[in-house]
Amino acid sequence: MRNLKSSTAFTMTLALICYLNFHSASQSFGQSLLPSGFGVSAGASTFSSCPSFCTGDADFDSDGGELASIANAISTTYGLSQASAYYAAPETYLPELKALSFSTSGQGGSASAFGVQGYTYDGTVSTTITIDFELDAEVLDSGTFGDESTSASLGVLGADSFVAPLYFSDFGTWYFENLAEPLGNDSLFVDGDTAGGVDNGSVSFSVDPGDSFFVGASLRASSRTGTADAFNTFTASFSDPAIASQLIVANPVAAAVPEPSSIALLSLFAASMITRRTKR
Repeated sequence: MRNLKSSTAFTMTLALICYLNFHSASQSFGQSLLPSGFGVSAGASTFSSCPSFCTGDADFDSDGGELASIANAISTTYGLSQASAYYAAPETYLPELKALSFSTSGQGGSASAFGVQGYTYDGTVSTTITIDFELDAEVLDSGTFGDESTSASLGVLGADSFVAPLYFSDFGTWYFENLAEPLGNDSLFVDGDTAGGVDNGSVSFSVDPGDSFFVGASLRASSRTGTADAFNTFTASFSDPAIASQLIVANPVAAAVPEPSSIALLSLFAASMITRRTKR
């Protein structure tokens, strides 16, 4: 009987220790001690031959990854593709994304930027958060293939002490293949036929005090003998600016690095092409 009581006491003690450890971990997670799952990535590529699909020689560049606060990628071998990803100015720290792709006759290119930020809601009552985003791009189709386009996606994944989203640099994999709870997503698309070159979207989701969530955004520009410019035109913001004061940010590092405008980039690329031809 004594052994049974000792065994029961030991089991209850072990259960209590496990509960306290779990409760402590939950509290730590609730205070936005999110050690991973966020970061920014950028990729750029240009191709020498893109008649109907891209073949021939190619040039690739990539930068960033999980825990990174800034990423830049550029390819100028067979055109110009450039992408940048970092976090916006203080208060929101939402991903700031830029992408531009320009290709000359018979060539092709692609630029992509991706970013994830983590938050914990520190408010005292349950609420609904809305994130608005806009893609205002300039797409110039040469008329040869008509494949110039820009696209953007934004999604939100929930997190708890059991499951936090893994970091993937591809939006589809990050949002649809993570084990974390999907809270909402939306996608935008702009090509040469889009009226005004503007597309808008929003994602709304509910949170309770102490809830953690991750916001992921992606931007892509693709060209084939033309220009797809979304280098200074993608924006994301909280619909209610006041919500920012009730959010604890996982990676509060704003890297507002000055970037040249798309016109300056194209001018620089044109100058480099002239220099290359002169040397030949």
